[in-house]
Amino acid sequence: MRKRSGKYNAVRCERDGHKFDSKMERDFYSHMKLTTPGHLDVHPVVTLPGPIYWKLDFVLYPSYARPMFVDVKGHDTDVFKIKHKLFDRHHPCAPLVVIRRRGRDWFFDVPVGEAHFDVNKAMEWVICWRGEAQAEIQR
Repeated sequence: MRKRSGKYNAVRCERDGHKFDSKMERDFYSHMKLTTPGHLDVHPVVTLPGPIYWKLDFVLYPSYARPMFVDVKGHDTDVFKIKHKLFDRHHPCAPLVVIRRRGRDWFFDVPVGEAHFDVNKAMEWVICWRGEAQAEIQR
């Protein structure tokens, strides 16, 4: 019997005892386990005003930077856009890092014109992440 996919053709899958909503999310998890020094938390729940509970995809605790809350997306829904804005405006660990995939490469989405988005914080993390990841790969 064929696995049933959702509205956006995402297929649920599992790796290392964690259940993922899509293959892309699973692949990002595998990529992070191999390349990122530090701790990776899968499916943390955050509380937004309302109270609204949101299950994000990951929290990365790299040894060289602040924690980064990450959501892997192939397609933005209206609900995601609302929750993303609430997170960026009210959560102390803002901004939310949205990861997208094009081919074999992973890209960080940076919202343009958001008043509460700290581009320097995100770029500091990306630069550190790339440097540490390259150092780990070369070892």
